[in-house]
Amino acid sequence: AYQTIDLLANYRTDSIFDIKSTEALESAEYHVKVGFDSLMVAMKKWEQEEGDFTWANYKRTTIQHLVPNFKSFSVSNVYTGGGSGILNATGSR
Repeated sequence: AYQTIDLLANYRTDSIFDIKSTEALESAEYHVKVGFDSLMVAMKKWEQEEGDFTWANYKRTTIQHLVPNFKSFSVSNVYTGGGSGILNATGSR
């Protein structure tokens, strides 16, 4: 991680960032912008397909019966927040 940060901060136009199969000379800024644009497209797609960006919506906790085949006694997509470091936290199951 340190090496990557050093390259991005101090060697932005180094040939390591160039994509050899193109005529243009890509820089660190190019890759950051393309990565950001890809993130925005993925987030828009998630929002359209899944709804909001809350942790609970992403995690989609399931409360399962001890016998996994008893699906009718299980509950899917329980809307719970928090993470592993939170008091009374729930995991994905």
